[in-house]
Amino acid sequence: MRVRVNEGLLYHMDNKEAPAKSTGSQVRSLEEKVESRIRQVQDAHGSLRQLVQALSPVGGSREGALSGTSEDSSSLSAAGVQTLSVDDIRDGLSPSALQWDELRGLEEKVDALVAAVGDSFQENAQLRKALKSTRKEKEASGCFNRCKSVRELEREKRALQELNQQQLLQVSALKAHVEDARLGLSPAGTQGGGPVGQQLRQLRKDLLREKEAREAAEHKVRAPSATSNTNDYSCSACLRETQVD
Repeated sequence: MRVRVNEGLLYHMDNKEAPAKSTGSQVRSLEEKVESRIRQVQDAHGSLRQLVQALSPVGGSREGALSGTSEDSSSLSAAGVQTLSVDDIRDGLSPSALQWDELRGLEEKVDALVAAVGDSFQENAQLRKALKSTRKEKEASGCFNRCKSVRELEREKRALQELNQQQLLQVSALKAHVEDARLGLSPAGTQGGGPVGQQLRQLRKDLLREKEAREAAEHKVRAPSATSNTNDYSCSACLRETQVD
């Protein structure tokens, strides 16, 4: 009789322990899944935060908002770890009471962060295109201004050359007028002098011819002397070289 009672008690205890064991294994598996999911979410937030910090100033302006969301998500994940601790589950929480809404909210935040990172990449690309276009426009405008300034300088140069030629002509005309006035060969003088003025002009022409001929002769005389000097110099240089040897 006692044996039957003990067997009945053992059978009853086994039947009660089996659901407890199955519940414990389910709780442990759920706990492992939740912890792995939380680690994945935290790793995703860390990588996203690094990407956002590496972006352009457009992405950097969102760093505060993204860091706030990451802190909220980390606090939520920490709260999720606290609510899903082993002690609380063993105290009587059932698997259906786990806060799956928080996990869904974290997933939505991760999706929002991914979308924000994509938008920041697009904005960065647009900013680079705008920077390239502005740089090209500046280079084109600078080249145009340089070409314009060169053309203006050439125009001013030509104008100054023309003005210089006119001034030279005026100076030569003034010199001739002064020389004529000095010699009494001005139009007034020639009209008043008659044949005297003509003789003076002829004498002036003859003097100029004689002067030009004398200068040409002096030039011809100087040329051989210069060559002889160079020959003497070369010879003396050769003599110095032979003496040194």
